[in-house]
Amino acid sequence: MADASISERELTSLYAIYAELDGPVEVKIVPDPIKSGTGPKTSGITKRHRAVWQSNGTWPGLNSVDNFNDVFAFQWQGQAMKEWLRKKGYPTNGWSYGIWDKNIDSFSKATGNKAKVTYFMDDVWNLFTEVQKSLFGKKKQDSWNPSDVYISQLSKGDESKLLVSIKKMQQETSNLEPSVFVALLNEELRNLYHNGDVIGISLKAAKFPNKPHVKERNIVYDKDFEPPNFGKYKLLKPINQDMEVGTKGGALGFKTNSLKFEVDISMGGCDPIKYGWESKSPVPNGLPTTEMKDLVGTHDPLKNQLANARTGGIPKDRLADFVKEYSADNKAADYKVPKSAVKTHDRRTAFANYWAKFITDLKTDGNGMIKIDDFKINEKDKSKEQETAQSKSLSNSNLYHYWVMTVLEMDAMDKNQIKNTYGYNSKESKFGTNMKNKFRCLRIARSMVDAHTDGKLGEYLVRAYYSASKMRFNKEELQAPFIKIQ
Repeated sequence: MADASISERELTSLYAIYAELDGPVEVKIVPDPIKSGTGPKTSGITKRHRAVWQSNGTWPGLNSVDNFNDVFAFQWQGQAMKEWLRKKGYPTNGWSYGIWDKNIDSFSKATGNKAKVTYFMDDVWNLFTEVQKSLFGKKKQDSWNPSDVYISQLSKGDESKLLVSIKKMQQETSNLEPSVFVALLNEELRNLYHNGDVIGISLKAAKFPNKPHVKERNIVYDKDFEPPNFGKYKLLKPINQDMEVGTKGGALGFKTNSLKFEVDISMGGCDPIKYGWESKSPVPNGLPTTEMKDLVGTHDPLKNQLANARTGGIPKDRLADFVKEYSADNKAADYKVPKSAVKTHDRRTAFANYWAKFITDLKTDGNGMIKIDDFKINEKDKSKEQETAQSKSLSNSNLYHYWVMTVLEMDAMDKNQIKNTYGYNSKESKFGTNMKNKFRCLRIARSMVDAHTDGKLGEYLVRAYYSASKMRFNKEELQAPFIKIQ
């Protein structure tokens, strides 16, 4: 559950699960907003519910959790967990409770020190060597096992015996590839999962009126694993990037920095995948942060909304692989992206020639898939902002050529040159970074158009979703089993 006060949210969710399964304290529930008709904007429900948690001895940090959808999640997470355990035939009480890499003292205090606690999964991760951890990139533990909290039926003695056994497994595979130990460990964790002994839980913020429910991830044994069977895809919203340059935060800048779209992909034997893609938060070098959010329901059965919590982010190295793999020219996402400010007219012209043709071909080949318009360049005349004459009069490849030439020129200008030429007192500090991101996102879009042409866009989008969700797309991938409550 990513956001400010993440620890308080995770601890409160763990408390909600504990209270439903093992808590001797009666957890009061606020009126059901669906039945009472109060709706998600009624702050009184939030305040009353927060007061309930505090009266049960929770931590002061919960003051900062003042969001209706957080409250809605806390209200139903424990019940969703208990219902799922009952359906699986697993115990509905007698659990020990753990939270990844965080102090659990406040949770224990909130339960009056009555809850049993466990550090088992943290202890398992701490057995990994640095080489084994490096298999999972910068995020490491979260990329292997994205659960936020976990519960265990094992006794302390059984946990100790298992840790000894896992350590022995590690020693016996020390001369092999580091992935061998992780694969064997994951199979052991699947045993524990299917026996109802240890369950990792990824917490995702609910969004009213969708009550949280449980989804299983990576629980299939290697011998039974089959790649996902996916079918047709449908873009619910086209691949979109705004290219307008003008006032941003009082300076000259790019109006927005995101590449977005929404998609529905049919899946054989299970519910379709529906999600929103957003590539955002540009960086000076490399691809931007790219994350997915599931599409969930609203009160209107004909409308969907993006979930509050992101499903996950695609590791940047994986997205870079996808862009290169699915692009017809097999070029990297940084191809023809300037590494620094382009200071000569001739070099700017060379870049503009390349990108004007690239954009023209992309929009032609996209054939309705792409909505990358607004190649607008604005200028200021005193307090009035307006399009430049060329921006208003040019079209198609001539407009794209002008746009590229102009943003490259702006990137190379100092503050006084910007003021004298375009009328803005300054330009945004990340102008160059955001400009490069526009080009990289165009290459992301190109890779998708090429994948569509090859009949592989459904595959591309499913692989990206599975990667973001820390779900296995093939048997060789090394994500551990967990459940998601959302």
